[in-house]
Amino acid sequence: MKKRFLIILLLCIPITAQAYIMPAKQMIEKMIKYVGSTETLSVVHSFTLYNQQIDNQPLTLNESVIYRFPKSMHSEILMNDKQKLHVCSDKGSVTIIDGIVSEESQTTFDLYKYLLLERSESSIKRRLNASGINYDISSYGKFEKKAVYVIGANFPDMSVPQLWLEINTFRPCRWIITPDTFQQSLEIVFKDWKEISKDVWYPKDIKYIQNNNLLVEIQLKSLKVNPEITNDLFDVSYYRQMYPSAKVYDSPYETDMDEVQKTIRDFQRAFE
Repeated sequence: MKKRFLIILLLCIPITAQAYIMPAKQMIEKMIKYVGSTETLSVVHSFTLYNQQIDNQPLTLNESVIYRFPKSMHSEILMNDKQKLHVCSDKGSVTIIDGIVSEESQTTFDLYKYLLLERSESSIKRRLNASGINYDISSYGKFEKKAVYVIGANFPDMSVPQLWLEINTFRPCRWIITPDTFQQSLEIVFKDWKEISKDVWYPKDIKYIQNNNLLVEIQLKSLKVNPEITNDLFDVSYYRQMYPSAKVYDSPYETDMDEVQKTIRDFQRAFE
């Protein structure tokens, strides 16, 4: 009887150990802790669009981003006299492409910045819920041969939106925002997190992938911790007043285009 009891006990232990997975709320709290935060952060990226070619080479632009944690951000992409500007604060957000206010307050390629900006569990939960992630589901998974936490799905289910976190550091490594939000698969991959000051981290490489195709790669070029900034950088109302609205365009969006393609087309318009 004792031998039989020990066998049953040994069989039950791994099942019990694997059954528990911490709730998403606790994962996000740890993510915020292990990413860390400063008052402000100024970052310069190279922003490469692989579907845009110049002399048979992908179009690469510079993107500058100023974060004022936890709610304000100012990002800008410039090419000659063309500009894509995105500003957000607790008063809202606005996107300006080629001198015209977009109908969309943020574009697909601004999403990665929000996950790096927001620093409360409640705001990140709202962000994930808005992308279709079920905050009540979490599981273990594997990404690039490494164990990960998955929020929003039972691994290996890839049919629903989900966020993946590194299992030791809780830093984001993969954000799948499809298929509910887009017509084709879309994911944002965060790689090579860099410690920029004590206990403050930032990814060196961010990729947008759709249907297994690399659309955009955002690579860290330089950054500055706690630069001096002025409040007008984040004045959403000011930028809305300064630029005309998108109604000057005829039929700016085709209804059968998904959001990624709309964003790409607006980039094309801005940098032609």
